[in-house]
Amino acid sequence: MKHIRGGYLGAVLLLFILVLFKTYSGKAPQAATAKPKPVRLQAVKPDTVSTVAESQEKLAEAKPKKHHLVEDLIAFGMKKIGTPYRFGGSSEKGFDCSGFVNYAFSKVGINVPRSSELLSKAGKPVLRTQVRRGDILIFTGTNSKKRTPGHVGIVISKNEGTISFVHASSNGGVKISEVEGTNYERRFLEVRRVL
Repeated sequence: MKHIRGGYLGAVLLLFILVLFKTYSGKAPQAATAKPKPVRLQAVKPDTVSTVAESQEKLAEAKPKKHHLVEDLIAFGMKKIGTPYRFGGSSEKGFDCSGFVNYAFSKVGINVPRSSELLSKAGKPVLRTQVRRGDILIFTGTNSKKRTPGHVGIVISKNEGTISFVHASSNGGVKISEVEGTNYERRFLEVRRVL
């Protein structure tokens, strides 16, 4: 009888352990085979949609604003054609080259330095092949052998490799000139982009 009781007790104990094991470890396989719970979708709030739309609109507006600044800058420069050259001048009575560039940029709300040397450090450098309207051209002074900044102008166009720019020249005041095929080609130093 002792042997039966020990076997009975062992069987009960084994059954108890199996039930416990099944109860606590059986949940993991059930979770793996259980059907996924449906995801509850929520409607997007109208104010969120308008915020996203407004952000996209602001991004789209950023480029045209810059484009308008460039166009306004060039339009202002073109209106000043014929204004006399005046050494140290930075008003409509007369401009020197850096005074003209400084004045034109200020009219579109952009502050740039007042000297050719400092303008050569403004903005970022750009390859001559990548020049675009509104960029600043940096040239030597009239002595092209002295390779330091001495003259500046604003790019108004690039057609088939020919760069045209508006500037205040000691020979004719505010006027349009071309780089290629002129003395300005020898004097060319670099292009700076502020806008």
